[in-house]
Amino acid sequence: MKQRCLTEFSITSIYKISLLIILISSFFCANVFANDIIEVKKLFKISGSGNRSLKQPSNMTVDNQGTIYILNDLRERIMVYNRNGDFQFSIRSDAEKNINIYKAYSLTTDDYNNIHLYDPYELAIHIFNDKGTYQKSLPMKFDDELEHKITELSFSYGNYFMIDNSNNYLYIFETNGRINKRSGKKGELSGEFNHPFSMAFGADGRIYVTDVLNSRVQVFTTTGTFLSQISDFGFTDGNIFRPNGIAVDRYNNVFVSDSLLGIVNVFKADGTFVAPLMKDGNVAKFKTPSRIKVFEDRIYILETLNNSVDVYQLQY
Repeated sequence: MKQRCLTEFSITSIYKISLLIILISSFFCANVFANDIIEVKKLFKISGSGNRSLKQPSNMTVDNQGTIYILNDLRERIMVYNRNGDFQFSIRSDAEKNINIYKAYSLTTDDYNNIHLYDPYELAIHIFNDKGTYQKSLPMKFDDELEHKITELSFSYGNYFMIDNSNNYLYIFETNGRINKRSGKKGELSGEFNHPFSMAFGADGRIYVTDVLNSRVQVFTTTGTFLSQISDFGFTDGNIFRPNGIAVDRYNNVFVSDSLLGIVNVFKADGTFVAPLMKDGNVAKFKTPSRIKVFEDRIYILETLNNSVDVYQLQY
C-alpha cells in the first residue's frame, strides 16, 4: 500500500510540475514569438437547453457557409446551427432506415454541403442533404473482421479518409466503398500510430493526424504516404502531452489541442512551433478541447466535458 501511494503521489506530482513548467515556458515563449502570436476573442457558445442541450458531443464539422454540425452522441442526433450559433434543425437515429447515431464519432460535409455520417453499427456512411433529408447509405467494404472505431471522417480529393482509432489505421476509401489505401499500424516509428484520433487537411494537400499516445502529429500525402512529424512528448516549448483536435487555417498554421493540458498550440506547416493560442495577453485555457475546427478567421472548440462548442475570432 505504501509503495502504491508513493507511485500515485509521484505520478500526480510529476504531472503538476510538468504542467507548471509548460505554462511558464509558454508565457516566455509568447514574448519571444510576439510577432506570430494568435489571440482569440470569444464570439459565442453553443450548449443548448432541454431537448436541444448538448450531452457529451463527440465531434463537429463546419461547412463552407459556416453552418455548424455537432454530433450529439448521447442524444443520438446531429444538431445543426447557423454561423451565428442559432439552432436550425436536428437529424436523429432512424430505425426504419437503419441509421444509428449512438456511439457515432465522425461526420463531415462535402463541397455541396451534404452531410456524411459514419455509422459504427451498419459500417456505412449515411448521406443527407443540407436540409437534413436522407439521401442514401454507402456500405464500407472492410477487408477484415476487426471492430473499427472510426473517430474521424473527411471527404476530400474524391475519396473518403477515415481514422481507425482502435486499429491504428489511416484509411482511404473510394466512393464505391472499397479500400484504396490503408496506412499505419500500432507502433512508435514514422507512419505508425498509437491511438490516432483526428485529422485535418492543409491548403497544400497534406493530411495532419493526431497520434495521441505517441504525443505527436504525423503528416501524410493524400495517397497515405508518410512525410514528417510535428512535435513530440516533453516538457519544453512546443511539446504536447495528449494531442486530440487538429485544424489548419488558410495560412497553413496548424492548431493542435492538448486535451490534458487544456491549451491549443500553433505550429507552422513545417513543424516549427509558434506559440499557444492567447487570450487577453495570457495563454488561453480550456477544459477539455477534444475537437477543433477552423473556418475563415474563426476557431471552433468542442469541449466534451463542458457539453459545449465555443466559437472564437482568430486575431492574427
